[in-house]
Amino acid sequence: MSPMTLVRSALSRLRNGRPFSHLLARYAPLAASHFGAEAPYPFVRRDDIRLRHSASYLLAGTTGIEIGAGPYPSLLPPGVRCEYYDTRDAAGLAQYFAGAATPPTRHVDEISARFPDGVDFLIAHNVLEHTPDPIGTLLAWLRWLRRDGVAILSLPHRLVCAGDALRPATTIEHVLLDYALGEQSTSLGSREHFIAGCVGWAAHWPEMSKNEFAEGILRASTGAEIEHHFHVFDDVLTEKTVQAALWLRGAGRILALTSPYTDPATDGDIIVVIGESGAPVAPPELDDVRALLQSALDRLGRGGEQS
Repeated sequence: MSPMTLVRSALSRLRNGRPFSHLLARYAPLAASHFGAEAPYPFVRRDDIRLRHSASYLLAGTTGIEIGAGPYPSLLPPGVRCEYYDTRDAAGLAQYFAGAATPPTRHVDEISARFPDGVDFLIAHNVLEHTPDPIGTLLAWLRWLRRDGVAILSLPHRLVCAGDALRPATTIEHVLLDYALGEQSTSLGSREHFIAGCVGWAAHWPEMSKNEFAEGILRASTGAEIEHHFHVFDDVLTEKTVQAALWLRGAGRILALTSPYTDPATDGDIIVVIGESGAPVAPPELDDVRALLQSALDRLGRGGEQS
């Protein structure tokens, strides 16, 4: 795609509000790789907090899906049925999670066929930060909800997540541009995000020398499959990202948002509950991003003009 076509396409997506379809990026909680199959379950308190903040939206008799549960599927209220989906098959999950047991899991490509009328709820804990285009990913997820369905998501708060705390804060303008330009995990920007993410998590690989670590992340950043925390989130960015996705979708609203800095508080998660009904409004930063893209189009259209 030429630069001119790319920017025109980006401006069109933000102007007309039509959702942009793309493949879900590969993801998985990085911390899970540090726990072997025989390790004690490490997330009892976290899972209890997630249940307390979501139980009132998960009604007995409903059926939903959880994306990216790995070995740690969410706790659910009695009478609630859930199926599990991932981008990996069983062998891939076993390899990634060092043989830890996972619930029966299907590929995300099967969701639409299994639930042609949508699901009552969608859960995705600590997944969205592993996607290079959070808005596009949210739009893809929300299409699987039936009318009046709910999505329950969590992300690690950047100031509580040790590996992300020193990274530069992601802005909503950046996230909007990722959507407008159709950011992929293997684009140059995502590869550079990967390097910053690995440096933030350097303490998790103490057995490596400095040179081994540097060489390792540079090699990994050129690989065909890249996954990590592409962006770092706080309460404000989470709310604006969800609001932008809902506006582009044309429906939906935030029913609840809690974090380590709200009352009641979480231990480290930002937990957001999204409802399918409601009339969203355009994020104010959208006009700035449109202006930036229009300026880029103008510059690309000058031909042989000299500045």
